[in-house]
Amino acid sequence: MKVVDPLKLLSLILSQVVIGSVAYADMVPSLPSSGYNELAPQVPLAATLTFRSSTEIDGERLYLGNLAECQGMREICDEIYGVDLGPSPEPGRTVTWHPEKSRSILNKEWPNADIRLAGAKVIKITASAITLTDDRVESALVRVLSEAFGEDSALKVSVDKVLLPPGLKLRPADYVIDFPELTDEHLQSPDWVIRRLSGNIRLTFVARQVDGDQLRAVFSTATHLTVHALLPVLAKSLDKGAEISEENLSSEMVALGRGGNMYVSHRNELIGHRLRRPMPGGTPLLPSDVELPRLVRRGQMVQLKVDGSGVAVSGAVKVMADGVTGQVIEAQYPSTKKKMRVRVIDANTVQHVF
Repeated sequence: MKVVDPLKLLSLILSQVVIGSVAYADMVPSLPSSGYNELAPQVPLAATLTFRSSTEIDGERLYLGNLAECQGMREICDEIYGVDLGPSPEPGRTVTWHPEKSRSILNKEWPNADIRLAGAKVIKITASAITLTDDRVESALVRVLSEAFGEDSALKVSVDKVLLPPGLKLRPADYVIDFPELTDEHLQSPDWVIRRLSGNIRLTFVARQVDGDQLRAVFSTATHLTVHALLPVLAKSLDKGAEISEENLSSEMVALGRGGNMYVSHRNELIGHRLRRPMPGGTPLLPSDVELPRLVRRGQMVQLKVDGSGVAVSGAVKVMADGVTGQVIEAQYPSTKKKMRVRVIDANTVQHVF
């Protein structure tokens, strides 16, 4: 029987243990080193803008996102879409735009990024529009004037015609139309209304977006307006020389011209006067249509009163013209033919005017 050396046996066992440990270590994955992240590949700053051949714009500003699709880093694309390229074309107009114009902007904002331009070389940009019509402006003007002059108002303004410039367009939105000249102060002044709102006039108006002032356009329109005023008129036809009384007067809304304020506007300026010509019923009267009744007539002898230096002197004189109360006319002494100026007091009396 062969005897085994104990030392050799121990050495053999230890060598097997070492070999097994090395093999196990090779089978277990090792942890990454602290420098692993520095060596990992980085995502490049890159994006591609693909431009459309045509586009339609609603707003007042033109953005890069209106013209192109962006592919690449999300962070870059989100910012590129918001690049402001300036004002949009006027509503309804079409313009051309070249994508190369954006290259300098992109290089300035992202100097280290690889941003490529693709797609159309020329873009047609059309600004959306809605047409502003005569009817719409007229309705807004009628509303403003109706609110200013109610049913009981002695003054009213009617809209006969509104004529806008041809092809007037706005950007799509809901608008209200204001007339800055038609202030409360102006509309409450009859003289201003009659003078400024009668006949053919040009009015400025503002089309303002309902939800804000960001869309606001100023225009002007040719209009024809008629001012109506509540005036005393003849209730019936009267002949020349007829005396006007309260009973033969009524009131009606009368269309005025720019000089319409020349009509007699108060009844007390007519009552007791006589017509200088025949007039039909329903007629407003001018000051030249009426006169006070003649108290004295040419050639009539009347009593002269002379008040001066505290002494009252009277005598008979002959008037040289017809006259009404308060009117200054000529008179003369029958014996001396001396003439003087006198004021008519009543049907039988005149007073010397110094």
